[in-house]
Amino acid sequence: MEFTYVNLLLVLALAWTGGALANRAGFPAIVGELVAGIVFGPPLLGILEPQVGIQVLAEVGVFLMMLYIGMEINVKEMRRSGLAAVLAAAGGFAGAFGLVYLAVLNFGGNNPAAIVAGAAAGVTSLAVGSRLLVDLRLMNTRIATVLTSGALICDTVALVIFTAVMNAAGSDLGDTAEIAIMASKIVGFFAVSWLVGVLVLPRLAAAVQRLGFDDRTGHFTIILIVALCYAELAELAGLHSILGAFLAGIFLGERFLGFRQSHELRELVHDLSMGFLAPIFFVQAGFDVDFGVFQAAPEMLATIITAALLGKALGTMFFYVLGQRGWREGLALGVGMNGRGALDLVIAQLAKDAGLISKDIFSALVFLALISTVVVPVALKASIEWLRRRGQLVEAETRSGAIIVGAGPTAIEMGKFLAENQPVMMIDSNTEHCERAIDAGLGAINGNALDESVLQEAGAGHVRTLVTLTENPQINVYASQLAREVFMIPDIFAYVSGADLKQASRLVESLEIPVFNLGAYELREWDRWLRRGNATPSRIVADATSSLDDMVEESYVHGPYQPLAVHNRYGLSPAFGVMSVKDGDVVYGLALPEDERQRMADDVDRLLDTAEIIDYDQGGAAEDCFHHVAGPLADRIGGIDARELTRLLLEREKMDSTVVAHGVALPHVLVDGENVFELVVVRSRTGVDMPSEGDDNEDHLAHALFISVGTRDMRSRHLKTLSAVAQIVKDESFEQRWMDAPDIDSLRGILRGARRKRYHDTRF
Repeated sequence: MEFTYVNLLLVLALAWTGGALANRAGFPAIVGELVAGIVFGPPLLGILEPQVGIQVLAEVGVFLMMLYIGMEINVKEMRRSGLAAVLAAAGGFAGAFGLVYLAVLNFGGNNPAAIVAGAAAGVTSLAVGSRLLVDLRLMNTRIATVLTSGALICDTVALVIFTAVMNAAGSDLGDTAEIAIMASKIVGFFAVSWLVGVLVLPRLAAAVQRLGFDDRTGHFTIILIVALCYAELAELAGLHSILGAFLAGIFLGERFLGFRQSHELRELVHDLSMGFLAPIFFVQAGFDVDFGVFQAAPEMLATIITAALLGKALGTMFFYVLGQRGWREGLALGVGMNGRGALDLVIAQLAKDAGLISKDIFSALVFLALISTVVVPVALKASIEWLRRRGQLVEAETRSGAIIVGAGPTAIEMGKFLAENQPVMMIDSNTEHCERAIDAGLGAINGNALDESVLQEAGAGHVRTLVTLTENPQINVYASQLAREVFMIPDIFAYVSGADLKQASRLVESLEIPVFNLGAYELREWDRWLRRGNATPSRIVADATSSLDDMVEESYVHGPYQPLAVHNRYGLSPAFGVMSVKDGDVVYGLALPEDERQRMADDVDRLLDTAEIIDYDQGGAAEDCFHHVAGPLADRIGGIDARELTRLLLEREKMDSTVVAHGVALPHVLVDGENVFELVVVRSRTGVDMPSEGDDNEDHLAHALFISVGTRDMRSRHLKTLSAVAQIVKDESFEQRWMDAPDIDSLRGILRGARRKRYHDTRF
C-alpha cells in the first residue's frame, strides 16, 4: 500500500499514547506500543494499516535499537559478576530454549521454527529487568548484579543462534562443505569484529579528535557509519544485520569516545530509536498478531507460554545451585530473568517475515511477552519479600566504597569516619579543599561533580554510597540525580539547608533520594567551628534502642552534637540513612563544647535552658491546665496570686484563641511590675481544649503550650520568644517528635536543638 504521512502520524501518536499509559500503569512502554498495534491494527479495529514505508522505518528502528542495546552493555561489569551470572544465564536460557523447542516440535513445527522460538523464549529483556530492579530498590543486591549480566549473556546467545538459523535456512545442512563454510564465516565475522573493535576503533577515535570532529553531530555520524559497516559485515557472513549493530554498540562505548561523549551519544541513539523509530516496529509487530491462535492452537499457545516461564525460572534456579548459591535466591532470580518484551519480539518478527515461523507461533511469542510483562513484576516482588523475611536477600558484592561531593572540613571528618572500613573518594572544585582531604589520608579529585567524567573517574560505577555535602543545593541535588540516573548508585544522600529543603525534596522525590539537613546548625557553621578548632570529632556508644533523633536531641541538651556516621550490624554508613540505633551501635560525629554552646546561644536559648517544662497528662479544659501551671509561674514571678494568674490567662484566651498551629498554643499575659519575663512549657499527650469565645464548634486541642508571663517593659523579649517558638513548631516533624519524647530532657532537647534564626544582640 502507498505510504502516507497520515498513517505514520497515527502510528506514532498511538504508539506514544500506548507507551505513556503503559508506563503509568507500571509496565514498559513496549507493552503499550504492542497493544496499540493489536487494537488499532488489522487484528481488531483496522484503523492502522501496514505500509512499505512504515516497514522500512521499523527496520531502521530495530537497527538503531540493537545499536543502543549494545552501547548499554558494560563488559567490565559482566566480568565482575563472575561465574554466578554465567550459570544463571546458561540455566535460564537452556531451560526456556529446551522446553519451548520440544513444545514446538510436539505441535508439528519444524526444526528451524523450534530453534527460533526457543531462542526468543530464552531472551531476558535488560530494559524490563533494569526497570524492575529500580522499582523494587534492588540495585544494591546480588540478584541485581547477576540478573543484569545474565540478561546480557542471554541476549547475546539468542542473537547468535537466531542469526545462525537465518543463515542456515538457505543452506544445505546435509552438505559437510556447506556447513564448514557457514561455520568459518561465523567464526571469521566474530574474529574480525573483535579485532576491529579492539585495535582499529580506538585509533579511529584518536584520529577523529585530531581532525577536529569533536562535536556531537560528527561523532553521531561516525558511529552510524561504523554500525552500518558492522551490519554489512554480518550480512556478508550470512548473519543478520542486527547482530552487527549489536556488536558495534558494544565496541562503540567508552573505549571509543570516552565516558562523557559515549553517554551523550547513547542518549541520542536512545531518543532516536526508542523515542521515534523502534515504537513503529513494535506497533507493526502488533499488526501480525492472530487471535485465531486461541481457537486453532490453544494447546500450543498454553504450552509455549508455560514452558518458557517455568523453563526460565527452574533452569536458572538449578544452574544457580550448581554455583553453590541458595535455591531460593536462584528461584527469585529465575522469576526476574523471565522479563521479556524487546529482543524476543524482534527475533519473532524477523523470523516470521523470513518465513521461519508460522503466524501461530509468532502470536504465541507475542502473548508470551505480554504475559511475562504482567506476571513477572508481581511474582518478583513476592519472591523478594520471601527472601527478605527469611533474611536471604544478599547485598551486592561488587559495589563498595563511598564518594563525598564537597571536601570542606565537615565533609573531610565524615570521610575519615567512613574510611575506617571502605575506600572513600572526595570531589571538590576547590584545589585547597582537595589538598586538605589528601593530607587527611583520603582520595580526592579536583573537578565538577556535575561532570559525568569526573564521577566516572571517582569510581561512581562501582561505589555503593554517595553523599553530597556542599553549601550549594543545586550541585547537591543535580549531582545526586546524575549519580542515580547514570551510575545507579544505590545509597545516595543529598544535603540541603533548611531554607531550601522543601523545594529540593520535590526535585528528587521521583528518584527516591533522601534529602537531609544538619539539624539546628547548618553546614557552614560546623565548617567554621572545625576551622577554629571549637568542634571536635567524637563518638557515642548507644546503651539502648532508640531513634537517632532522640540521641541527638539528648546530646543537644548537654552540648550540640552532629552525627555523621553510624556503625551497626550492617557496617559503617552515613548517619543520614539511619533511623534508629541499638545497644552497642557507635555513632560518630562532631561535638561542640559547653562553653562554645553557651557563647553562641541567644536569649531564647538561655530562656529554654531554665524554663520549667511540665508533662501534663490530665488533658481536659484550659482552666484546669492553667490552674496547674499558675503555681510554678506565680512562684517564679512573685507578687501575684496563682488564682489571679489563672484568671488573667483565661480572660486572655476568651478574647482570642492563642492556638497558632495544629496542636500548638501560646497563652500569654502582661502583669504589673518591671523586668519580669517567665516561660513554662507544657506537653499534653491527651490534649488541652483551648476554645475561644464564639468558636465553640472548632477543635482547639493543644499538645504543646508555651505559657509566658511578662511585664510591659519586656514586650520585646516577649515578641522575640513568640517568633522563636513559631520557627520551632514550623518543622513538620515537630508534633510527632514532641509527642514521642520519653522525658523532660528529651523535650528540652527538641526545643534547644530546633532549627531557627538566632539573634545574639542582647538589647531588648
